[in-house]
Amino acid sequence: MTLPSPHSPVRSHLAPLCGHFCERTAVRAPEDHPADAPKPRIPPELVASRASRRRPQPARVASETPGTAGPPSQGPRIAPPVPGRRRSGPRRPRSRTSRRRAAYDRGVSTAYAPEEWKDLFVAMAGASAALAGLLFVAISINVDRIVKYEGLPERGLEALGLLLAVLIVSIAGLMPGQGHVALGLELIAITAALVGILLAIPVSLGQFPEGVEPPAYYFASRWAIRLSGPLLLLIGAFSELFASGGGLYWVAGAFVFLTLGSVANAWVLLIEILR
Repeated sequence: MTLPSPHSPVRSHLAPLCGHFCERTAVRAPEDHPADAPKPRIPPELVASRASRRRPQPARVASETPGTAGPPSQGPRIAPPVPGRRRSGPRRPRSRTSRRRAAYDRGVSTAYAPEEWKDLFVAMAGASAALAGLLFVAISINVDRIVKYEGLPERGLEALGLLLAVLIVSIAGLMPGQGHVALGLELIAITAALVGILLAIPVSLGQFPEGVEPPAYYFASRWAIRLSGPLLLLIGAFSELFASGGGLYWVAGAFVFLTLGSVANAWVLLIEILR
């Protein structure tokens, strides 16, 4: 390849360009860059845009070994937890013993807390009041036949007393701001009054016609109907007082037997006297 001659028109046109390029790429001397020369200023918009494009670095997991000094371990990087979000991954299953213990604790705390039994007390108060009103009306309708037999008026009083005991216990359980000790003392007082009334009412054989012997289990059944509900209520009262042994679960059972005893007496007053 032959170079163009110095007097050729191509070389004459390239010379200024080569000189300009050599001046731009040449290494300048140190005196061309004085130390006190101002540095170029970067626009703040460019700085903000660069900062926004930076990705945040996740936090590193610190060393979990207590008593160790030095930088944190170079383990895998974990993103910081987000508040309100559950940590992913399989949960550690609870043992059967811990589940049973948690269920037992919930049951124990419920047995002696009167505020947990509000719904039951409200239901029993309404039901016992309605049944007592119906029983009172039924006795007043058949009062002529009831007074003819010895012992039947007392059975009417017994039936009303059992229902009123359920109503009074429910009202005591609905009183706000009382603990298990106060409710236990109230239940003991109510049970004592009920047992005193029942013991004062004699068990008579006047409803049986002359010459008819009562069955052998008559007296046992009469006292079982009378005392089964109050006995459960007394156990529940002491259990609630000392917060041990079942608490208000005994009272719920007493509600059932008190209602059944009242219904049994009402059946004799309304049906058996017509036979």
